[in-house]
Amino acid sequence: MGGSNNNVKGSENLVLGDKNSLINANNNRVNGSSNTISNGNNNLVQGSKNLLQGSDNKLLGDSSTITGNKNEVMGSNVIINGSQNLMKGQNSSIIGSQNIVLGSNTIILGSNNNNTGSSNQLVGDQNNAAGDQNIIKGRVNNVIGFNNNITGDINTLLGDGNSVNGNMNKAMGNNNNINGNVNILKGNDNTISGSQNLLQGNEVKINGSYNAVSGNKNTVNGNENTAIGNENKIDGSKNQLLGSSNTVAGSQNILEGDRNNLKGSMNTVSGSSNRLSGDSNMVKGGSNTLSGSFNGISGFDNQLMGNFNLLQGDSNKVKGDANSVNGNLNQLIGSNNSLTGN
Repeated sequence: MGGSNNNVKGSENLVLGDKNSLINANNNRVNGSSNTISNGNNNLVQGSKNLLQGSDNKLLGDSSTITGNKNEVMGSNVIINGSQNLMKGQNSSIIGSQNIVLGSNTIILGSNNNNTGSSNQLVGDQNNAAGDQNIIKGRVNNVIGFNNNITGDINTLLGDGNSVNGNMNKAMGNNNNINGNVNILKGNDNTISGSQNLLQGNEVKINGSYNAVSGNKNTVNGNENTAIGNENKIDGSKNQLLGSSNTVAGSQNILEGDRNNLKGSMNTVSGSSNRLSGDSNMVKGGSNTLSGSFNGISGFDNQLMGNFNLLQGDSNKVKGDANSVNGNLNQLIGSNNSLTGN
């Protein structure tokens, strides 16, 4: 023993420093001042103003408190309550066991967590965080990045500024918001509220489940939709869309093209700038306007109002039911007519 004002009650302790207190302690090694070890054996302390209760701990630093066994600390202002934790950093706290913290200003409540970075908060078990200012509440989550927030289990995040509330989600990108389960996302500034969605793109909003979206600035409200393109809006379910700047309200529609506006269900549209309102129509062409159901149009710039009509050509105007028109620039009002020519 070397130093002054030390209080030692135990056997085979080595103390170098002043004002240390060892009570019911054996085989401890202390190099520093104002340290306290109680009810512990085989501890190594290098530093000052530390408080330790337990056995087989290693503490290199100052002003730390350890309660537990087999902990290793390299840093100062650390609080540990648990066993077999590894801490390399400053101003951090652990309540739990078998955690690894490489960084500072971190809080862990749980066990078997791995942290590499600073200012993180992990509440739960078996979480992995690499980066700074992440918050995880749950278990078996993996985060690489900064300023992410997870509440749930088995989520994987790669990026910055993401927020996840749910389970088994995977996201790669920045500033995404997920509320649901089993979603897969790649991109930036997206929002998902629902489950089992697949999203690749930027500034996309999905409210529903089982949707697949690829593109930018799309909005989907519904379930089981597929959208490939940009700036589309879907309200409904089981729609299939390929193109950009389309608006669809309804279900089970198939649309290929751009700038179409469709209201109804079970329609098939191929072309651009068409406007449809009704069900079970088939349109191929562009700039057509249709209101009704069970109609077929092939051409451009046609106007049709009615049901069960068949129209092939351009710039025709038809109002009625069960008409057949083949030609251009025709005008027809009535039903059950057949017209061929211009």
